[in-house]
Amino acid sequence: MKQQIRAELKQGIVRQWYLYILPFALGAVSTAAFLNRYALLEAWTGELRAASFGDCFAYIFRGMQEYIPNQHQPFEVPVLFLLINILLAVLIGGYAAGELHGTGLNKLVRCRRRSDWWICKCIWNVISVLGYYAALIAGAVTAAFIASVKPGGAAFFSGIAPHKEVVVKLLFCENPDKLNDKMLCCMVFVLPVLTSMAVSLFQMTIEFILQPWVSFMVLMTNCVFSAFFMKGCWLGNYMMLYRMKPVNANGVDWQTGILINLLVIAASITAGVFLFGRYDVLNKNSMNK
Repeated sequence: MKQQIRAELKQGIVRQWYLYILPFALGAVSTAAFLNRYALLEAWTGELRAASFGDCFAYIFRGMQEYIPNQHQPFEVPVLFLLINILLAVLIGGYAAGELHGTGLNKLVRCRRRSDWWICKCIWNVISVLGYYAALIAGAVTAAFIASVKPGGAAFFSGIAPHKEVVVKLLFCENPDKLNDKMLCCMVFVLPVLTSMAVSLFQMTIEFILQPWVSFMVLMTNCVFSAFFMKGCWLGNYMMLYRMKPVNANGVDWQTGILINLLVIAASITAGVFLFGRYDVLNKNSMNK
């Protein structure tokens, strides 16, 4: 199984390295926008400490505020939120399902247990998500470093953890007293990554059950409904700090978000194990011939 995992990582990540250029660029552009916003905020308040990487990440995953149509509020398209999810969907989509129509089918035939093939795909999926965020972080750090070496440029990140006072001012938190450092770190660092893992594994599972384009449409539906409705059933809300309870009194709970994402991850993996436990490899192989 270790050899199969190495083959998956080589085929699905190393040979597709160019796909990680896009999240790198997105991280760099988003950080440049954050530094400009932070400079304006610092000039306005005159009391903010040097920005940390966590502050930048909080800005990137701020999402959009709650949409209330009956208040004649214009709908603000969450461009950054959509880009983050679309680029990740492109990175994940198609590879695993496409393997069943190529060399991956032979790997499935050779597996002692067909569930091992699926588990390897899940491991590839999770590592791809981590690689996606690593590229995003690398872009952010690169942009911050370039800005710091420019004459009169912004100072480099002062640390990793987000500063409560910075996030409160950036997002106009409604309940700042209910926000603590542990909660903030979970909302900024843990929830976006965990939600991306849950969505990506669910996307891959749908690809095998239906078609890659159907899974992409399901993912886009989740993004659109998450933007319109601040409900915990739409996973995209857990990637937007504007939708969290300390920021919005009616927002979603971050602890519930962790639980729901873990349930989606477990359900996706279990569904795949069950699916490939009943998968008719020989019939599928004869059909492809």
